[in-house]
Amino acid sequence: MPQPSADGVPVYDGVPVHLPGGALAPDGLVEAALGYEAALMSDDLTTLEGFFAPGGATLRGDEGGLLVGRDTITRFRGRRGGAPKRVIDALHVRPIGDDHAWVAAVTAPLAGGRGLVTQLWERQDGAWRIAAAHVSAPPRALDPRVWRVVGEPLIRASASGPLDGFTVAVKDVFAVEGFPLGAGVPAYLEGARPEPRSAASLRALIAAGASVRGIAQTDQFAYSIAGRNAAYGTPPNPAVPGAISGGSSSGPAAAVAMGHATIGLATDTAGSIRIPASYQGLWGLRTTHGAVSTEGVLPLAPSFDTVGWLTRDGETLVAAARASVDAAAQLRVGARLVTAAALAESAT
Repeated sequence: MPQPSADGVPVYDGVPVHLPGGALAPDGLVEAALGYEAALMSDDLTTLEGFFAPGGATLRGDEGGLLVGRDTITRFRGRRGGAPKRVIDALHVRPIGDDHAWVAAVTAPLAGGRGLVTQLWERQDGAWRIAAAHVSAPPRALDPRVWRVVGEPLIRASASGPLDGFTVAVKDVFAVEGFPLGAGVPAYLEGARPEPRSAASLRALIAAGASVRGIAQTDQFAYSIAGRNAAYGTPPNPAVPGAISGGSSSGPAAAVAMGHATIGLATDTAGSIRIPASYQGLWGLRTTHGAVSTEGVLPLAPSFDTVGWLTRDGETLVAAARASVDAAAQLRVGARLVTAAALAESAT
């Protein structure tokens, strides 16, 4: 039962509940909202699933995108490993008829800041369930899943050119002048020294007018195609909320997909550009081996390592490629057709 406060606002379990003048909260609604919050804080997946309306029309959105359907929401929760700890400062309830209500919860994360959760509740078979929800966390100064270092810009363009106004997310396997190279491994970063000179491929972009937005995360030593990093976390996938980002160029891909940078400067040894590009709906190019210099790039498998880019459109990808390829001497190979002898015989 609610307890009245000094200003007349009802208080449920220490949480003030605000309603428009004269309105009453529908029976059981506030208790359901607080019960949901308790289940969320204890990561009680079974109870949480029961609080969402069954079926494919249920919605949950946050900065990472929109999840559609209760089953999709349940799978997301199972992978997440619990929500950040928080308390509710206040609830604001707006009844919509007898069996629907809009609820806004002002939250106070234990890590600081203020958040906001909005929910559309509906009563089904006597029980209140969430039909739609949106979660707004406190703004991040920097998302460590995506970025190791970021600036406005981190490094300015060295000249004007075709990439004027473009920004670059640099995978943390490239030398960036003045910053240590971390390779997605905190212990490696701890022992690294600031690089005296940026990688050749990065210098080419800067000379063409691009500025560096920041140094973006990678799978540890670029040795994975999933995008997961136990130390820094998994970058979000804006194209498929709750899904992995793909790797190992996970940070540059996420930065480009979210609009934080125009170009992702990355490497591809066995799919590390192409996989995150395909997962996140980006343009990605693995160049011919040796077409773009790997000077200043931490090697994984030197006989297969290549430098390439991630972008949101083909025109930007072409511009980045031209600026980089034109900066390096290219070995031109004449057109040749090689056919297996057996195939040649079968065609005659």
